Amino acid sequence: MNSRRKSRRGPKPKWVNPCGINTNFIRNHALQGHHEVIPLSDRELMQNVILAARNALIHSNGFKDSYVQKSFSAPSWQDHHQTWKDQRLRWLPSWSQIPKHLHEQLEQTHLKQLRMDTSLSKMYSYLQKIAVGLEQVVLDQAVYDGDFIMEFNEAEYKLKAVLCELQVAMLERGIQPEEDVSREIMTSDVRDIEDTSYRNLRDWYIYRDYMNGLEYVIHSFDHLKDQAK
Repeated sequence: MNSRRKSRRGPKPKWVNPCGINTNFIRNHALQGHHEVIPLSDRELMQNVILAARNALIHSNGFKDSYVQKSFSAPSWQDHHQTWKDQRLRWLPSWSQIPKHLHEQLEQTHLKQLRMDTSLSKMYSYLQKIAVGLEQVVLDQAVYDGDFIMEFNEAEYKLKAVLCELQVAMLERGIQPEEDVSREIMTSDVRDIEDTSYRNLRDWYIYRDYMNGLEYVIHSFDHLKDQAK
């Protein structure tokens, strides 16, 4: 089992350069005066992010009931969520960063503080952190013959698509992203959990925060898009 874990950690993370863009080529291309392509407007950039996030959220919402009932024998995902909603993993985005619970709206005071450029780079970093956890969920679904490996594997790629749209928007606006998040934020004691009940709970925190993070992206950019001219 350990060798399988180590091999999974070897390839380049999906959340690093999610679009597979050669940024040096883009810079040189621009410097050489190639301006045939009209840049997207701020509203268009944000709309592309929103559409990718909504697509990912629709997919992830689609299996949360069956996942919770199968993993925790809970009567409903809402009951399970209420029990654990105030618990967060320390290395995932904090309450101060994403100040909302799943399926709740953001406060207007928070929305009014948002600015497009800083929101792009922060959300990119937040979702990279979540991608670290989601990668481990997929791995453990494979290692322990989980029932939801296809769903979580697809969630990984849908999250990558959201990150790609954020990357494109930052490149369009000349924003330097924060340093890429590494796998090391998720320590071995959190990764290598043999007990099924504890591992399932860890995975729920990651899965829940993934959906909540997508909602945060949608709510935030919907607001910013409305403010854009």
